[in-house]
Amino acid sequence: MLFRLLRSFSFFVLVVLLLAPPAHAKKEQAFSLAPAPIKVKNQAILKTAWSLGLKTGSQKRYYPETAQPVSDGARVFVGTMGGHFYAVDVATGKVIWTYVNQGPIAAGASLGDNSVVFADLDGRVVALDKSSGVKLWKRRFNREISGMPLVMGGTAYVMAGERELVALSLSDGHTLWQQSLESFARDITMNGQSGVATDGQNIYVGLADGHLYALNLSGGVAWQAALNPPMRNFKDIDAQVVAAGGSLYTVGYYGLLHKLGAGGGRIWQADVASGTAPLVANGTVYVSDTDGALTAFSNDSGRQLWRNELNGSVLSSAADFAGYVVVGSFKTELFVLDPSTGSALQSLSVGTGSINKPVVADNHLVVLTNGGKLIAFKKR
Repeated sequence: MLFRLLRSFSFFVLVVLLLAPPAHAKKEQAFSLAPAPIKVKNQAILKTAWSLGLKTGSQKRYYPETAQPVSDGARVFVGTMGGHFYAVDVATGKVIWTYVNQGPIAAGASLGDNSVVFADLDGRVVALDKSSGVKLWKRRFNREISGMPLVMGGTAYVMAGERELVALSLSDGHTLWQQSLESFARDITMNGQSGVATDGQNIYVGLADGHLYALNLSGGVAWQAALNPPMRNFKDIDAQVVAAGGSLYTVGYYGLLHKLGAGGGRIWQADVASGTAPLVANGTVYVSDTDGALTAFSNDSGRQLWRNELNGSVLSSAADFAGYVVVGSFKTELFVLDPSTGSALQSLSVGTGSINKPVVADNHLVVLTNGGKLIAFKKR
């Protein structure tokens, strides 16, 4: 399938973009503030609470691990390319239960009141009981699913392939409705899907052709917006759309971060290319870009506040934890930054690195590494 054929290619392209940006990209970003790498001060802020090795996929075919952990506060839920899905106790790091799936899991799960729903690259959507891990139901689509599903109320929403949004009953998995979205995606795109997001009123999905769709809860298209500028090599919106404070935040490989109103109107845009979801916290929007830098923008105006190249590696989405901004990298480090200045205060080794967004769970910060280790950190 397309994801499998292009997985290694697209990640290679991302690394090439990171290490040797094309001349036109440099020209387009020439007006932005100059990079200002800051030496890590290595303050003692976070410490390791526990670590747990998980069943991973083939290092040749399925590397790195890309499923973002999710948490209900007491437990962390995560799947791996090795086809295992876990519930882990946040306080102790002990496995509560394990579900053995039939295919590799590339995306994070979504939590309901009593269930957890995940999808795999072979097109399966699986609902499990959160407490026991017992399978409630399973559906199979003839398309890859690499984006995070969404559970809201009694419905699970999932993007099957690049164009089909499907709503499933959370009780038994039967199809409530499905909507085909018009897309002009090329055969070769970047790795992944944006997954499904919501602000409670509409459902939002980004497509590989740079279009953002808003659908109502009945499946009707409320509006769509073409966010990609013309003449860009890659137009994908692979990053999860973020809904916060009545606004939407979306970013793509086409080189722009947008803040939109709930109706799709553009409030501001900033020049940054990314395949990871923005973090919106405390009046600031943080984005990890394709140049391997973390950039902060004013939420009010979109003005760039600071930019830190860190170790020049592919970065994860940032997380807000204990008053700090934390971001992982494809290299070995996890970085703790001052949110007001961008100063790197601490670096922590996570072995193989991590491009998964860290998840905040109770008073822990939990990271899934590229090599399949789940690590929890606490404030000292």
